[in-house]
This record gives sequence, structure tokens and C-alpha cells, in this order.
Amino acid sequence: MAFCETWLDSTRPDDDIILDGFTVYRSDRTKESGKTRGGGLCIYINNRWCSNVKIHTTLCSPNLELLTLSVRPFFLPREFSNIVLCCVYVPPSEDALAAADTIASYMQSMLLRYPDAPVFVMGDFNSCTLDTVLPSFHQYVHVPTRNNKTIDLCYGNIPSAYSARAHPPLGRADHNVINIIPAYRQLLKRVKPTKVNVRQWTQDATMQLQGSLACTDWGVFAPDSVNLNEHASIITDYITFCMDSTIPMKTVTVYPNSKPWITSDIKNTLKNKQIAYRSKDIHTMKNAHRQLQTEISQAKQRYREKVENEFSCMNTKQAFAHLKKMSGRLDRLSVPSTTDPLKFASDLNLFYNRFDSHDFFY
Repeated sequence: MAFCETWLDSTRPDDDIILDGFTVYRSDRTKESGKTRGGGLCIYINNRWCSNVKIHTTLCSPNLELLTLSVRPFFLPREFSNIVLCCVYVPPSEDALAAADTIASYMQSMLLRYPDAPVFVMGDFNSCTLDTVLPSFHQYVHVPTRNNKTIDLCYGNIPSAYSARAHPPLGRADHNVINIIPAYRQLLKRVKPTKVNVRQWTQDATMQLQGSLACTDWGVFAPDSVNLNEHASIITDYITFCMDSTIPMKTVTVYPNSKPWITSDIKNTLKNKQIAYRSKDIHTMKNAHRQLQTEISQAKQRYREKVENEFSCMNTKQAFAHLKKMSGRLDRLSVPSTTDPLKFASDLNLFYNRFDSHDFFY
């Protein structure tokens, strides 16, 4: 639960505002705001939902009040590392553009620090908007929040993650209570797993392939009547034939929420940790957890070195394929279609020739 304009200060301890089963995180208005009263931010975290909370930013200035937390709930979809929550208050009479730029700067830094984390910015924005400074963010609140105005907003970098409902104000407040209802479906439930065939490059299979290539009479593949392209195609087909004959294949299931650096060793260690948890063997579970963290760190390091090596070896196609996979940009954008080609061509002409009537020389 996030609250703006709490009017809390140092004279009001946390014990006065604590709720059973919740932990409170607050950012009171200070003298840096240039105001003597009002303001203040507060976020309540349900202890049954999360106990791993870190405060990143508390800011109080004339244009903006901001409180940023990162949380790691007990249950979180695998595609997310943690969740970033930001509560803001933008005074109605201050510089909304400067406030938007400041919010965007802090959110960009959080995205750089946690690239896999959902980031949500909520609070009383008044005349401020993040549509231009954070174009990749989506706004979830589309109901009136104060009289007939929608000024209490919630932005996030996950499309269609929430829907909003308005409820009557609390106490003497003049802002409606906004209930944000989750609408996000896990990636595992939205995208079906795929099966791919991979080669098992064991040491014995590699030695068999080396022996097969070593015994090959490569002179028979170079007749004078064959051009360079046909020669390369013949050699490639033969090497592929040798690989199919010596390197065994297996079918693996690739889940949409799997990370590219996940290995079979990590999966086995994770299974051992789950077995220890079910058997309530705390010592074994802690050892498995430490081993899991070490293996994950090593796997990420190896994957990073692999991508960097492909850049250094000028294998740009594969390198950018890895970058697209890490950034989640594998899906091709759909090409827009039109039912009226003449109107579409006219719109393009109007768009690209819209400056013809203006002389930019002066």
C-alpha cells in the first residue's frame, strides 16, 4: 500500500502508524522541500508477501518527493529478478517537467541495475506525466481519482500488468483509494515450451569426429570443373554428414522463462535444494543454496565471456542474436497492413512532405 501526503514528521514515530502484519517504509517531508507542512510518502509491505526489502532512494525537493524500494517476494515468476516500487508526490504548483525528468533519471538507473525487474511508479502526479520521458512505460489508472480528474497514476514497464478500480476516500481525504488488480499472466502460461534438437558434444563423440575428418581424403572434393561456391557447399555437406554420423542428438524442452545461462548443473543443484527443503534438512539446504549461488554466478560469467568472444571474433550475427535473447527482443514486429492502399500512400505523401511549405534556410 502506497500513500502520499501523509503529513508525517519526526515527531510521529513508526509505532503510531504501524499496521499488524505490515512493515512501514516512509519518507517524511524535510526542509529541503521549502514547505513547512504537508507532504510525506509511505509504503506498507505485507510481511506474508515479502520480507526482503531494500530502500534505494529517498528524495525531498521543491519539485518532487520520491521513495524507491526493491522487493523480493516469496513467490515471483521466474522471468523477474525482483520488483522495484517507487512512490512519488509532485506538488501542483511546481515544475512538472523537472519532476518528470528526475523521476525518469532514477527509474533508468534502476532499470540498469535490475534489467529483469518490473518497475512501478505510483503516486499523486497532479499535472506531471511520464509519457514522454519514459515512453516504454504504461499507465494503468484510467478512472477518476479526485473529482473528475485522473491525477493519481501508476506507471510500469510491463504492458497490461494491472487494472485499476476506484473506491471511496479514506477519512477526510479528497482523493479516491485506487485498487490495483493484477492482470499479468506468467510467461510460462502465455507461451508454450518448444522442443529443439541439440548435439551432445561428449569427449568420445568429439574424438570420433576428429578421427573421421582425419581419415578423409580431401583431394577428391576439389575437381577442376567445380566453382568455389559448389566446392564450399560440398565440403559443408560432408562435414555435416560426419557430424550426424558421430555426434549423437537429443531433444530438449526449452521453456520461455528460462535464462540463456541456465545449465544442467544449475538445475540439478536446484532440485537438490528443493529436496532438502521438503525433508526439512536445514544444513543441506543452506549448502545447496550457497552452491547454487556460486554456479549461477559462474554461469553468468561464462555466458558473458561467450558473447564478448563472439564480438571479438567478428561473429556479429550470433552476438546480436544473444543480445536480442537477453533483452527479450526475439519476436519480430508485425508489419502493419492496410485495406486501402491509395489512402495509405496519400498519408505517407502527406507525412513526408509536411515541411515543403516552410523555408528552413532562415
